[in-house]
Amino acid sequence: MKRITITLFTLALMLGAILITAGSAGANTLFTCADRNVCFFQNSNYTGNVESFSATNPANRDTWIFIPQGLRGSVNNNTDSDVEVWTASNNNSLCVLPRTRVPLDNLFGYFYLHYGVANTCAGIPGGP
Repeated sequence: MKRITITLFTLALMLGAILITAGSAGANTLFTCADRNVCFFQNSNYTGNVESFSATNPANRDTWIFIPQGLRGSVNNNTDSDVEVWTASNNNSLCVLPRTRVPLDNLFGYFYLHYGVANTCAGIPGGP
């Protein structure tokens, strides 16, 4: 029987190489939000407190949903569907296309995940 001896340093280097390779193989460039989620952040630079809404949950689809106070700084739409954000103060809306991020500057209070529709924001009903 042959004995293989690996130093702790060599083992750490090997493990690091494996982790780097595994992490980069299918890495999602929108790393601040899990795949198939819409995430609202406290700050306009996609940092701070965050709340995620999964597109796989039917309760989050095709209905206006309130965005909690303190989480209206920015949005990361990491889904394959359009998301529209809306504000009651001036009845404005903003289309957030699939796989994009947009600073919101605390202006919008509701969002609509138009499940299965991409790159148009057409057909989304007016605000809640």
